Amino acid sequence: MAGAQQERIIVARVTSVDTNNMTCDCEPLTDNAPLLGCRLSIDTATQGALTIVPTVGTLVLLALADGNTAYVVQSDSAQVIINGGENGGMVIVQSLVNKINILEQQINTLKQQIASWSPVSQDGGSALKTALTQWATDTISETQVSDIENNQVKH
Repeated sequence: MAGAQQERIIVARVTSVDTNNMTCDCEPLTDNAPLLGCRLSIDTATQGALTIVPTVGTLVLLALADGNTAYVVQSDSAQVIINGGENGGMVIVQSLVNKINILEQQINTLKQQIASWSPVSQDGGSALKTALTQWATDTISETQVSDIENNQVKH
């Protein structure tokens, strides 16, 4: 088609990021003219299904869709937001498994101590208390969101 703008991919360096308007400004590595208002998401009014928020100074791949509008499609350092990000960061699975394993080990230790305890007649529960004292004094640290959250990927 004569006069039609061809779609293309451009490598550029991010010079500024505006999360209020869901855009960034970039300097292409091959062209001299800066690209202003590159979209971080398909819909700049809201965070669309996928939003890539690059870090200033990093490289991005921009898709130039219609000759005028550029979209960030990849970044070497970015926060990724899926479906608005209201649910917080994605879970780091190994960190969560480690926390669950600690709880399971504590439950198994308690079960073993109860199973190996023998009631003593007329002691008022003193033997049980003695058997469980070590287990009861071992504290389990409370899990904080930061222990298991990857705040670079939000959903």
